[in-house]
Amino acid sequence: QAAALYRFVKEHVRQGGGGDASQILATRRGSATRLLLTMLRAAEIPCQLVVAAPNAHAGRVVDWQRPELDHFTAVLIKVDPRDGEPVYVFADGPRLAPYGRLPEQLWGGTAYVCDPDGGVLEILPQRMNDRPPRYVCRNDLETLMAR
Repeated sequence: QAAALYRFVKEHVRQGGGGDASQILATRRGSATRLLLTMLRAAEIPCQLVVAAPNAHAGRVVDWQRPELDHFTAVLIKVDPRDGEPVYVFADGPRLAPYGRLPEQLWGGTAYVCDPDGGVLEILPQRMNDRPPRYVCRNDLETLMAR
């Protein structure tokens, strides 16, 4: 169900605009992350907001004893399915990106999982040797753009 909501948001929402989730849904413009997070919570799918920093190979060294907000460059959603491994979703990423596929610079990166009781630092999944199946779109151009 989470993957279906993700596909709906990616297909129908464009960047720009703003407001709350109902305004984003009505205008089809704004933060895909905000809308998807709201829809997941409405569907009672366990999820949390996450801010992520690139992995160490992306060229930036971070002192994790004193992290600063600008260390985190991506906003993700952590979906905790009842019957499987957690999935990190980059809703504001490329429109044709498959569900659960993170940009390569985030593979093995550090994430701060936001929680009302305080957050926790986690390491994002390392997908170098565990890549998802090749994604094929309706035509070659869409397949190329989805990478």
